Amino acid sequence: MSTYLILAASTFISAIIQATMGFGSALILLNVLPFFFPLNKAIALMQVSMLFLNLVFSIIYWRKIRWDVLYPALIPAAVCGLVFTLGMFFGVRILKKIEIRFLRKLIYAFIGVNGVYIIVRQFL
Repeated sequence: MSTYLILAASTFISAIIQATMGFGSALILLNVLPFFFPLNKAIALMQVSMLFLNLVFSIIYWRKIRWDVLYPALIPAAVCGLVFTLGMFFGVRILKKIEIRFLRKLIYAFIGVNGVYIIVRQFL
C-alpha cells in the first residue's frame, strides 16, 4: 500500500510542477519510478503518464490555445514526434541488451565530461 501511495504522491507532485512551470514532471517521475520498476519499464511508464498528462492539459486549456501560432508548428512537431517515437522504440530494445552497470558508467562519464566542459568553457 505504501508503494502505491509513494507513486501516487510523486505523480501528483510532478503534475503540479508541470502545470505551474510547463516542464519538470518527467524529471520528478524519472527519479522515483526506477526504485519500483526496472529502468526500461520506468521510462515507458513515465512516457505514458506524460502523454496522458499533456492530453488532460490540452483538454483543459483548449480555448486558450493560439491556433494561429500552433498551425505552422504542427508539421515539424509531427516529424519530431515520429522521430522521438522511433527513438523510444529502438532505445528500449537497446536498453534491454545493455547491462545496467555499463549504463551507469556511461551516464557518470557523460555527467563528468559535461561538468568539465562547463567549467572550462567559462575560462575560454
